[in-house]
Amino acid sequence: MNMLEANMRKVSDSLNSTVRLAAEFGDESLKDLKLYTSLVEKLCEIDSKMNTHRKALAESYAEQTVECFDQRPLEVPVRNKQCNHVYEKSVIENLLKQNPRTRCPVMGCAAQGYVQQHLLEVDVRLQQQLIQTRSVFT
Repeated sequence: MNMLEANMRKVSDSLNSTVRLAAEFGDESLKDLKLYTSLVEKLCEIDSKMNTHRKALAESYAEQTVECFDQRPLEVPVRNKQCNHVYEKSVIENLLKQNPRTRCPVMGCAAQGYVQQHLLEVDVRLQQQLIQTRSVFT
């Protein structure tokens, strides 16, 4: 359960407690359930939107975290400065050890020349995004 879900659960529990206390100890204006019903409806709307966003994030996550030619999740993404494509660091390093004259493995890449170790840079921003996105789904 992520932080937003935990907070939604706390708000829902607090609302239920408030309704019970209002019914037991409140005056007539507090016993009117219309106010509480509208709050619950708003919470349900927020929850629905949250689930929609979570599904979109999951789809985006699936698209962004798979290594293009190895089909493994990206752990340490490196960006090729020549063509801007991203690879999993360990995969591209192994590929370069096997064949130093490797071209960008992304189909249709227009980059001239070979992938060179000194032109690969760890994409820290993408790595942080992946970590953050994974924490949402775990």
